[in-house]
Amino acid sequence: MLENLTRQELDEYTLATGIPIHIFYEQEIRYSSNIAAQIQLYNLPLYLLSSLPKELPDTWITTTRENLYFGGLRIQETGEILLFGPFLLTDCTLKQAKAILARLGQEKRDAMDFRQQLNLIQHIGVPQLRHHVSLLYLLLNHCTAPEISSISFTWEHLVPAQLPVILNDEDQDKNAAQSAYVEDHIVDCVRHGKTDELVGFFNAILLDSSGNEPDNFDLELRRGYIFGANTMLSRVARAEGSDLATVNTISDYYIDQLLHAKNVNELNYLFYQFSTHYTEEVRKLKTLHTNSMIANQVNAYIQSHIYEKLSTTRIADALGFSNSYVCSEFKKATGTTITKHLTACKINEAKYLLERGEYSATEISDMLQFSSVTYFCNTFKKYSGMTPLEWKNKQEAI
Repeated sequence: MLENLTRQELDEYTLATGIPIHIFYEQEIRYSSNIAAQIQLYNLPLYLLSSLPKELPDTWITTTRENLYFGGLRIQETGEILLFGPFLLTDCTLKQAKAILARLGQEKRDAMDFRQQLNLIQHIGVPQLRHHVSLLYLLLNHCTAPEISSISFTWEHLVPAQLPVILNDEDQDKNAAQSAYVEDHIVDCVRHGKTDELVGFFNAILLDSSGNEPDNFDLELRRGYIFGANTMLSRVARAEGSDLATVNTISDYYIDQLLHAKNVNELNYLFYQFSTHYTEEVRKLKTLHTNSMIANQVNAYIQSHIYEKLSTTRIADALGFSNSYVCSEFKKATGTTITKHLTACKINEAKYLLERGEYSATEISDMLQFSSVTYFCNTFKKYSGMTPLEWKNKQEAI
């Protein structure tokens, strides 16, 4: 682990050069320079490192097919790997940004922002890259760098780290709680169509995990768990209104892929894929079919704050527009008012909570910020044609 003084020196170095630096120990990030913060949001450095050969020379440089250049070196005293870059020789194009995001398993609609972040990094040439690697090797290892190797690069799949579902006996209680939290969070993202949040959640797990399997790891046990997750999330997507034939097609496709997966990395990657696939299907349903930016922003805000006490004034303030303008634009685009749409969204959420069977009508009324349980029940009946209890009993009988 680097000492604080060395960290300060590296911060000054990156500010002077405009090139990000990361230091890894295996798959764990030990240091990130300030300038690296934005690209780290996309986990780009970690995926680049994960795609390199396991046995690296002491100094090296390489490039991806998208013309991302980066180099690295081994810190001899600690065994850590310093990754210098990535950077481009010229300004990043939109096509390049989309191609890189596709490699990372992230949404191409973020390409404009991602492109902007890459273009903030200083452009240098390959000869300069070699000099930087040599200088950093000298500074960190206190000896002349060996000849710098040019190594090949091939993208590996985005592989989320092991989710905490295979438990060691001594950690059952702690890990069981963590596993329940992971599962609940993923289900919540699927239910609400929160694709971006789900991707960020998987990425956070990846960054926080060393990726090591426990000694008693059982591949077939993991395969069985992920089979179950596929089934559960397909039901969640269907319950949210996704087309039955589409959901079944997605489920069957991933069942076949899971049967042929040969290792934990493939299983985890499939887990990531089908989770985001179902989430995206739900997101399409929860997205208003309108070209109005304001209406879509209103809907997105409601979906993300469904358990809070909302008003048109609060929504307008959050979006940075006047209340009258937002209400007028929403009504013009959708034919209904924000208040009616908000109530409909809360009633849909109430149906889900009733179906879970864990909460009473009074509890759900409080959770969804209705003024009273009587008002909640009356509103529920107005929108669904039956009381909460009648609706719950009907679902149980199906």
